Amino acid sequence: MFLADRRRIVGPPTATPLEYEAAPALQSTKPAADGALALYLRPGLIPTASGSAYIETADYKVLVTVFGPRPIRSSFSPVAKLSVKTKIFLSQQAQQRSGQNDAERVFSDYVQTSLQPSLQLENYPKSAIDVYVTVLSGTPAEGLATKNLLAGCVTAASFATVDAGIEVFDIVTACAVVFTADAGGVRDVVYGDRARGDASGTAVVSYMASRDEVSGFAIDNAAGLSPGAVADVLTRASEGAADVRRLGNAILLESLE
Repeated sequence: MFLADRRRIVGPPTATPLEYEAAPALQSTKPAADGALALYLRPGLIPTASGSAYIETADYKVLVTVFGPRPIRSSFSPVAKLSVKTKIFLSQQAQQRSGQNDAERVFSDYVQTSLQPSLQLENYPKSAIDVYVTVLSGTPAEGLATKNLLAGCVTAASFATVDAGIEVFDIVTACAVVFTADAGGVRDVVYGDRARGDASGTAVVSYMASRDEVSGFAIDNAAGLSPGAVADVLTRASEGAADVRRLGNAILLESLE
């Protein structure tokens, strides 16, 4: 006697197996002649969030999720309230603790400062937009590692807001550079992965390429640099951020096909 398996639903006899598309190849970019960190950027990875983006390089892995705009019940606000929270999961202790440590607050402040000018918050009155930045791997120490990681967090956060359908003035991309100071000026500025032993400082720039506006800038060891030298560092980092933007544009166009 044949006993049917009542614990599972059997498909029809004419059913065909599912076929999945091959995973997309890693997307990379090389700003200018020096070459920048090859990176992988993919929006829309988390279906339960309003928007998301994942970015990965040889140095870090960052996932950003966006929730909102959602209505708030507090007093009326003519523009949406933007909130950015960063969590760095690099150890078992970090996964268990609540709240943000000092490094996470610094990251949150910089990402929010860089992201806010790009969003059309006035189109969402009495609303809130929550951005959660999760650092899955990386080195949030001082210097170049911090700047590279900050650049990735900003870029992923901006693409995540676009994935959420939030209206923006422009997309923000970021780039980290190292520079060598010489008698108050800058002798050399190169991208992060081309760092040299005599490098004297690091910087990161958040840049809106279409509007040609800088929304965030952080620099280390700038004491003694002339205004022109700082401008050189800013210009070179902006060029790198613009090249990252061109990569992002190609990825967004692919997602629309």
